[in-house]
Amino acid sequence: MPNFRNLARGKPCDLRIPGVCNRNPETTVLAHVNTEFKGIALKSPDTMAIRACFDCHSYFDRLAPSSPEYHELAIYGLARTHKAYIEEGVINIEG
Repeated sequence: MPNFRNLARGKPCDLRIPGVCNRNPETTVLAHVNTEFKGIALKSPDTMAIRACFDCHSYFDRLAPSSPEYHELAIYGLARTHKAYIEEGVINIEG
């Protein structure tokens, strides 16, 4: 499996939160989405994470995971990140 944390470095932010995003790919890391796959002191898998700049990541982490804003950002961010991985050849979907 690819090292998604390393692959996030230097890439554009996929959260793109208006008024928050710093648009600096040098600060991009993975922002893990809260899922049922996480636990105490465990993050969700790296496949359930969004490439996010420092400012968007900080904002996203402060949101309540049950809020509509969190859900909207998570869905669109994951979609952008997964689309980028497909276009970059990082993941391949057959069929």
